[in-house]
Amino acid sequence: MDQFTFPSRYGSQTEHALLGIRGLVLGGCFDSGERLVETVLAEQFQVRPAAIAAALRQLQDEGMVEPAPAAGYAVCPASAPDLNEAVCLRGRLEGLAARMAAERGVAQEILDAMRECLVRIDRLLAMTPVPSEQVLTKYMFLNARFHALLLDASDSIIVRRAFSRALALPFSSPSAFVLTQADNPDTFASLATAQLQHHGIVDAIAARDSVLACELSIAHAGTAHRNLVAAKQCQRCLVAALDPNFKI
Repeated sequence: MDQFTFPSRYGSQTEHALLGIRGLVLGGCFDSGERLVETVLAEQFQVRPAAIAAALRQLQDEGMVEPAPAAGYAVCPASAPDLNEAVCLRGRLEGLAARMAAERGVAQEILDAMRECLVRIDRLLAMTPVPSEQVLTKYMFLNARFHALLLDASDSIIVRRAFSRALALPFSSPSAFVLTQADNPDTFASLATAQLQHHGIVDAIAARDSVLACELSIAHAGTAHRNLVAAKQCQRCLVAALDPNFKI
């Protein structure tokens, strides 16, 4: 039985700030190199400054912000092609992990853990017909758990190291969700599609079908990229509605 539990920060102000700031970066709401003012962000998202600081540290790990020359953080440059290439690289690495898992065989306990994780996601999506930030955050953690188990299934230190480096690229993380997705029904429809891909990947690994496992993993990253592109447009439209000077 999978003993995964949600981190203590689940549903916290930090997660709210993380989803929100990530969305602003995705939507191009900051200039490249622009310094982020933590007090302004704290007021904008109605959270404590400590939550903003924690969110920015996470975003630094994700390659979206970097330490500013004087103090605080500045936005890293990232173009649409950069985003596409980062997600594509992640998909290729996960495709390799899935292929290796299928070829080598996976310990039953890892397969059981992957399937238990998918059962939890199935229940989450079935029990929550109305999108919400809480549901999205919960999905985010379960999704991260699944992708971590996929790497475990590869039993490859090299793949793990490469994947860890890839996560330092903007929006390459499997759980790089943004706040505007939290109340968007289209987002949750896409999560159902992604979940079907999750099941297909596990079934292919269990059946030792390395080609299918690899193809589904790469296609899964493509689904994530399309979701990000849609979220980016949604974020930009939202900001434009609030700020007539913002250029879509």
